[in-house]
Amino acid sequence: KRCYGWLNINTMFPGNIQDIFGQHMFCMDNKKSRKRWCVVCCTIVWCNWRKINDNIFRGESFDYDLIVQNITFLSWS
Repeated sequence: KRCYGWLNINTMFPGNIQDIFGQHMFCMDNKKSRKRWCVVCCTIVWCNWRKINDNIFRGESFDYDLIVQNITFLSWS
């Protein structure tokens, strides 16, 4: 939810990855907004995927704030 706030988007969360990605692609008013959405969306999926793998294969604990920090860093750097 925090990540949507960066783009000033209020939304309900979809049920699967395809819907997450496509949810806002066609309602963005310009190419720059669509590109930002793609970057943020892919970064959210990537960071969550990595954290799930770390939990399963390395036994690391879940840290929501760390995931948000990683998403922020990767999205805007």
